[in-house]
Amino acid sequence: MVTDWCGVHTHLLFPNILVLLRSEKLLDAHGPLKSINDLAYHRQVYFTPRRYAGQNWLRAPRRKHRP
Repeated sequence: MVTDWCGVHTHLLFPNILVLLRSEKLLDAHGPLKSINDLAYHRQVYFTPRRYAGQNWLRAPRRKHRP
């Protein structure tokens, strides 16, 4: 399943795991995936539980500055 979420392609490759890719060609280069670890070392791939898909999980969490 491929969806376009906020201009980013997402792929549901494994149950309850969304994979964000900056390029769809990255998936084609690897062929069939047997585990999530096949993509884990790429900087262009982001993982998140499916239940958080509505949140903006491409942004890094903000740090609170202490005075």
